Amino acid sequence: MRPMIFLLFPAVALVAQAPARVDLVQRFNSELPGINQMLKEMKNQEALTKAQALVPAERPSFNGSSLQTIVLSLEDFRGMSALYDLLAKTTSAAGQWEKAAEIQEKRAQAARVTLAELEKAQAPIADQWKKVSEESSDYVAKNTPLQQELQTSLKTLREDVDAVNAKKKKLDAKGLEELKARIAKAPQKEQELDQITAAMPVHKQNLVNAPKVTKILGDNRKEVEGMIKDADE
Repeated sequence: MRPMIFLLFPAVALVAQAPARVDLVQRFNSELPGINQMLKEMKNQEALTKAQALVPAERPSFNGSSLQTIVLSLEDFRGMSALYDLLAKTTSAAGQWEKAAEIQEKRAQAARVTLAELEKAQAPIADQWKKVSEESSDYVAKNTPLQQELQTSLKTLREDVDAVNAKKKKLDAKGLEELKARIAKAPQKEQELDQITAAMPVHKQNLVNAPKVTKILGDNRKEVEGMIKDADE
């Protein structure tokens, strides 16, 4: 059975088939300068009305089906959280301080829901990569010396056969039988070596990818926890 390399992200074609998403981060970035200018000009109510129109009626759904969709979902929530914060600040500028506090509370609650969804989605990914890392580590540790042993054995066999064929080395009847026995076993050894040679880069790449995935999962959690803390404060 050919080993499977576990990639950080699935094929891009799968994402292309998904419905077009509204980029809330881009919406925030493009509208922020205008709203800041309104606040600078003391057009507080106008800024509030503009900010209210930017916030989606519903929180973007969280897609935890893969690491890539998780990253995209967090991007959506990052934009949503920024828009909530902008709405709270324009509401406060308009003198509605209690309403602004309610908006920040809503933002914090949305972040808590997102954190729960994130933990649920990332748990099986973390378990999968832990298993992949352990299996690949075991494979590399077990088969690296075996690979070297097979390479040395086949190299020595080729050298012995060449020496006998070139009549540089003479064997008695027993030595000739032993050489024939080694030659008979060579195809099996070559097949085993080919399998290890093909699989080894895959397992080594898994060991490179595993800590990267672990870091991504940890960074995702820290980001949402930071949003909760910011909204609470």
